[in-house]
Amino acid sequence: MHEMSVAEALIEQVAREVERLGCPGPVVRVDLAVGKLSGVHCDALRFALEMLAPGTVVEGAELRISEPPAKCCCRHCGAETELDEVVFCCPHCQSPAVRIEGGRELVLESIEVADDPPRRPEPSAG
Repeated sequence: MHEMSVAEALIEQVAREVERLGCPGPVVRVDLAVGKLSGVHCDALRFALEMLAPGTVVEGAELRISEPPAKCCCRHCGAETELDEVVFCCPHCQSPAVRIEGGRELVLESIEVADDPPRRPEPSAG
């Protein structure tokens, strides 16, 4: 499952960004765009992140995934059709003169970090 390597790369990218920006608080939310034609299965990616997150910068963070659609644009009949899978001809007129737009994204859109770093328990006196 290549989603495991995608999850590892995502965690590394989030850690680099948080460090680069000097954000003190923990990451509370990560927003991703995973296009329907990207080849990444969102449920498998969620599972991989759950497995890899403990002990990392994204531990406990909410993961929000948007799934931008792909669109088939036919140069023959002008039809525009939203897609869930790759097509090689127009769903309306069967012409092979199609262009696929979007749906291939795999983008880290935003990282939300808490305003305050987590507080460590103070040692008890005694």
